[in-house]
Amino acid sequence: MQVKIKNLIGLKTIVSGEYESFRAACEQNKSNLANADLQNVDLSNADLSGGNLRGVWLEGASLSGANLTGANLSKAQGYNTAARIGTPTIPVIFANARMANANLTHVRFKGAGFNGADLTNANLSGSEFIMARCQGADLRGASLRESKFEKADFSHADLRETICQSNFYGATFDEANLEGTNFASCVFCQASFKNANLRNANLANANFAQANFEGADLTGANMQGAKIWQAKLENANTAGANMIAVKTSAVGSCLITILLLLIIIGLMIFLIK
Repeated sequence: MQVKIKNLIGLKTIVSGEYESFRAACEQNKSNLANADLQNVDLSNADLSGGNLRGVWLEGASLSGANLTGANLSKAQGYNTAARIGTPTIPVIFANARMANANLTHVRFKGAGFNGADLTNANLSGSEFIMARCQGADLRGASLRESKFEKADFSHADLRETICQSNFYGATFDEANLEGTNFASCVFCQASFKNANLRNANLANANFAQANFEGADLTGANMQGAKIWQAKLENANTAGANMIAVKTSAVGSCLITILLLLIIIGLMIFLIK
């Protein structure tokens, strides 16, 4: 079949010729797919390992079961950011894909499907994964710094030893393995950790306001300075957890702030006199 793949920058044709399939064309030119228009294509089970897919447009594409080990997907787009509000877009699918050591920095994958994907040691920093579906995904050792994971679903996922400094507002971690994960200073307001394994996790100074820890294992976790206002801890195991300076009341925190301000104002008035 005749295949043509265009570069979104300048609309220049970067792949052209006779190939067995569109997938074969991508596999044979995987080092030359930067900024390619791959919308709505089926690349299921394609071998794109080590490929250069920097800046590709993947809205509506399926890469289920694809081999993207070590691939560069930096700045890839998974949905139309210019679409009008309310206009439906079809998210990209990476279900069961092999993406170990892949570069996913500065991507926009809102609503993307990563169920069962292997993302071990991948770099997902500085990116947008709002409402992403990551059930059962393997993210061991991955870097999730300064990204947006609002309302993402990590149920049954493995995030052991990951480094996270991101926004997980409303995210789901039910029955996920988070042992030893570094979640210090992250935002988890209204997140769910039902029956999750958080043993020895670093949760210092994180915001867990209205989060649900029902049945979670927090044994040995570092929660120093964490905010757990209105959080649910029924049947949670907190044995050996560091709960020093844990903030359990927004009102109490505000009162302390007001008191400190009054003390400072009083000192200033005293010095002026």
